[in-house]
Amino acid sequence: MNTFFKANWGTIAGILSVAIVPLAFVDRVNRYVLLPELAVACVGILIGYVGWLLYGGRGEIRNPAVLAAIGFLLVEILSALAGHSPSLSLVPVLTDFVYVSLMVLVVVGLTRPQIEQTVSAAALVCGVVSLLGLLQYVDIGRQWVPTSGLPSGTLGHRNIAAAYVVGTLPLIIWKAYSASVRSRNLLWTVCGALGFAFVVATRSRAAWLSVVLTLAFFFFLSVAKKSNQSKAITFKHFRYRLNQSRRHG
Repeated sequence: MNTFFKANWGTIAGILSVAIVPLAFVDRVNRYVLLPELAVACVGILIGYVGWLLYGGRGEIRNPAVLAAIGFLLVEILSALAGHSPSLSLVPVLTDFVYVSLMVLVVVGLTRPQIEQTVSAAALVCGVVSLLGLLQYVDIGRQWVPTSGLPSGTLGHRNIAAAYVVGTLPLIIWKAYSASVRSRNLLWTVCGALGFAFVVATRSRAAWLSVVLTLAFFFFLSVAKKSNQSKAITFKHFRYRLNQSRRHG
């Protein structure tokens, strides 16, 4: 058991913090709708910190980006404590704590294979959440999960669900683009298609705009990559011709 935890603590922490969270059912729909899911994420973060303290990481916490994120979180906590109703800040503070902690673990603790496994799990979960949301959209399973705005998957409200799916779609696109096996490419393509369809079904204009910007970003990267490859080929051809002329000159 100790050997298993030592080898996989990063993967466990990453999956609990990123992928399992959307699958945690909510028990009531109110201002604390995300607390059950945040509790799952906090368990994942706790496992990550325990693994990091026991077995060490691969980097240092003195990374400027990490220090800046921790500073922001401390300011947010102090601001919440100084407010008239600190309890109202519980959800956003916990959410930012999970984000900052996951960033720390990724920078200083998780290895590349662990990060890739977490990304894969998050992409699969996004497909499941999107499928459930689409079923709700066509009036199937609307009573399975408490919600205050359909379609919402397992996230309690369509805007929250749309934000999660939009944040995960770039990872799915990256997995589909980098997949070397046809079956995996098909899997990520299906997950991506479900995600896009679900975002459209949520009728969230902010999510629609984010999808458009995401597609524009990947289109820009694709054009830039082809341009760089073309320039590299042209430069190699020029150098080859130059060497040939020198030899015959």
